[in-house]
Amino acid sequence: MKWLIISVLTFSFFFTLDTANSYVLYGYKWKHPVTYCSDPDEVTAMKMWLNISGLQDGGVSSTPDIGCVHEQLSPGEGGYAQLNADPVSGSMNSCMIHINTLWSGLLAWVHETGHCLGLAHSCEMGQRDCTLLERQAIMAWDGGFAGINSDDIAAIQALYGPYIPPAPAFFKLVVPNASRD
Repeated sequence: MKWLIISVLTFSFFFTLDTANSYVLYGYKWKHPVTYCSDPDEVTAMKMWLNISGLQDGGVSSTPDIGCVHEQLSPGEGGYAQLNADPVSGSMNSCMIHINTLWSGLLAWVHETGHCLGLAHSCEMGQRDCTLLERQAIMAWDGGFAGINSDDIAAIQALYGPYIPPAPAFFKLVVPNASRD
């Protein structure tokens, strides 16, 4: 595994490049159950990530860790995510998803939510030749994605571990009194 530090404006991102996979991580993650806004598409996007990872679900909140803003952006731009993380602890503090009111499909929500969970673009077009797996990932930069693929799953599980279904509830076994009067 290699580490790459990239400075964007005055904010440094610590990217993890996994040589066995093509995904890229910011190096930050949520260290508590994450809450999110009540937008139906955001709830669906979060459930998609929660169903494939060990990320802890904090549920919908009026003061969410991951907030949502609808605004008119440039044509063709689905949205963007603003991350607030602590570079010392590696912990995410908050994130705001900005979704284009002109184009706000579910895939844009899933992609931007992936950023808020710590995933970077799987491949930046123009930097190098992208593999087919990278181009089809939900975290692909060019927006040519079809949904969450094995590369996205490997990325989210690298941060939060695999999804482990909750243990079934144990029922109290009631044994009738064997003695009779």
